Amino acid sequence: MCIFGYYLAFKDKPFVMTIEQIKEKTLYGDYTLLGQVMGINAPAAKMRFFRGDEIAKKALLKIIANREALIKEFQNKTK
Repeated sequence: MCIFGYYLAFKDKPFVMTIEQIKEKTLYGDYTLLGQVMGINAPAAKMRFFRGDEIAKKALLKIIANREALIKEFQNKTK
């Protein structure tokens, strides 16, 4: 892990994502799901993420990546 952000691998090319970059990719409901994953309420999960909690960052990155993959998968099937 990098102190300035996160390594997120896309096709063998890791790059660093800061909290601000991750925040830009979040959608309505992401913090609710993060809270459910972490076993806490959504506002507490959001605060943990903004305070730099490693587990919150990893979980939110997975939520975003899985959402994007699911959208891409179904958009490709409808074409």
